[in-house]
Amino acid sequence: MIGKPDKNPMFLEKRGCQFREKKGMMLETILKRRSYRGKYKNVKVPREHLTAIMEAGLAAPSGCNKQTTSLIAVDDEAILTDADRIGDKMAKILGVPDAYELVCMLPVGITEEEPFEPKKKRFEEHATDTA
Repeated sequence: MIGKPDKNPMFLEKRGCQFREKKGMMLETILKRRSYRGKYKNVKVPREHLTAIMEAGLAAPSGCNKQTTSLIAVDDEAILTDADRIGDKMAKILGVPDAYELVCMLPVGITEEEPFEPKKKRFEEHATDTA
């Protein structure tokens, strides 16, 4: 049957399958995400990795689609190694205009060890069904 894609049952079936596949991959990614609190290698993160991380951050939804987020990647060792330079001081170092606010700093690095999977509570211990 040829016609509008939304009226074509073959298209709907294919689209549903793609959704289930993407949903499965998305959930797997979310459920396998881990925090890492170990040591990092003393090597710079490749520029293309930083760019990919920043692109992902900018792809996140924004309130009313205002898209007001700006990102700055810093790999200057003089800035990164001075422990006293945080928050407002970091904003000054980076030249963040006074009209803007430095909201978050996200350290990125290459881990020395593989992150381990911590023991998590079962879903049923966190959620209840009131239906």
